[in-house]
Amino acid sequence: MKKKQTKNIILLIITIFLIIIGGINFYRYLEYQKTDDYQLKKIGYNKEEVKLIKTLNQKDIETIKTIDYNKNIQSLIKEEEFNKNQFKEYFVYQKSHKTTSEETVFIINNDLDENNEYNEKKIKEYMAFASRSKLDANTSVTLVNANIPYSDIIPLLQKEKYYIEDHLIRYINYYNKTKKDTVDIVREVNANLDYEFYTNIKKTDLEKGNLILVNKYYQLDKDYVPEDLVIIEGNEYAKKEVSDAYQQMKQDAKKEGLLLSITSGYLSYETQNIIYNRYQNEHGLEWADSYSARPGHSEHQTGLALDITSNRSNFDTFEGTSEFTWLINNAYRYGFILRYPKEKEYITGYHYESWHYRYVGKEMAEKIQKENITYEEYYEYYLNKK
Repeated sequence: MKKKQTKNIILLIITIFLIIIGGINFYRYLEYQKTDDYQLKKIGYNKEEVKLIKTLNQKDIETIKTIDYNKNIQSLIKEEEFNKNQFKEYFVYQKSHKTTSEETVFIINNDLDENNEYNEKKIKEYMAFASRSKLDANTSVTLVNANIPYSDIIPLLQKEKYYIEDHLIRYINYYNKTKKDTVDIVREVNANLDYEFYTNIKKTDLEKGNLILVNKYYQLDKDYVPEDLVIIEGNEYAKKEVSDAYQQMKQDAKKEGLLLSITSGYLSYETQNIIYNRYQNEHGLEWADSYSARPGHSEHQTGLALDITSNRSNFDTFEGTSEFTWLINNAYRYGFILRYPKEKEYITGYHYESWHYRYVGKEMAEKIQKENITYEEYYEYYLNKK
């Protein structure tokens, strides 16, 4: 009797144990049914696909769980440039446009679906061009749409120090026209020399303050007058900051026995017009454009330019003076640059002027001096590049 009772107790314990184990397993199964793994596998995704999908944001995983099996999801996630934060955009775009995963990622990553010039039929051309040239997608699209074929000159241009990607089409067109070295192509296009002087004229960006550019491509309004003009020397005017810098420079030069003198400072639009017309009437248009600015295109109208000579010289003899040598070596320390240097006439558009100095501030002047570039080159690369 005792043995039978013991046996029954054991059976009861085993039964209870099995019920508990079964209950636990059933609970675990119910919980498993709630997991991403179960629900994704139920839709049809294999173990590898589930693993990839689980690398996405939970919100995107929930979306995938509500739709039928899609074989393209795995290839999308495996793309080298895939960005999980843009998965929904990839998915929606691919579903509606039937593009490959590679094409989809390329299009969405580069916002080409929002580019009005984008032609979906040329997607493979865009991708091939971008891959070969290492250019950004939008530039590649622009070049392909402009029927500009890939050229080995592109990577050479890209290696140039002052290369600006927004100028690439202009670089290529200028190269095809001139066949110059890439360093010259970049330098000259940055200085707008792929356009004729006094063409493609833009308004000077006054928001750049003392760093504005005024030349044969950038123009001041007829009524522009600097706000803070002061007498700098004699009857000559300049902006106050320019005057302060010049006075310090003049004092330091004087300590070394050198005498600086200003021949010309601020000139109004009307005065520049009189000067230019006189030169043109006396010497002709070509000569006038080489030695004088057209009204609205003169740096003297900015109040930032000074014609500096010595009490012992004039324009013709200034280069041979000690004052000239001192300025060449020291003017940048006070924020001035020689604006129209020798052997840069083709860039500035003016004959060499040993006396014409432009105020840009100490930091900029030092950089221009160190790199031995014109203000045209500095402005486009350091100030105007997008």
